Amino acid sequence: MGKIFLYEKEGRSERVKKILVIGSLNMDMVIEMKRMPIVGETVLGTKMTYVPGGKGANQAYAAARLGEDVKMLGCIGEDDFGRMQKSNLK
Repeated sequence: MGKIFLYEKEGRSERVKKILVIGSLNMDMVIEMKRMPIVGETVLGTKMTYVPGGKGANQAYAAARLGEDVKMLGCIGEDDFGRMQKSNLK
């Protein structure tokens, strides 16, 4: 169980938990298309977007948004997706 630390923020004391998230970091590839294909049909996409995520990364992001002191431990590659993941965590 993490330790609880007190700090001052905007003139009031708040409790901040130190959190370590151990989990996955993934890069989702979202492809937009004009319509869903029927079974066995190929439909061309109109736009492709890369969205960083993964269960661990999403939990770390959510905890950080709540103001907690969060560290993330996970594996990323040394490719463009890995660099995008690392940049997203900062």
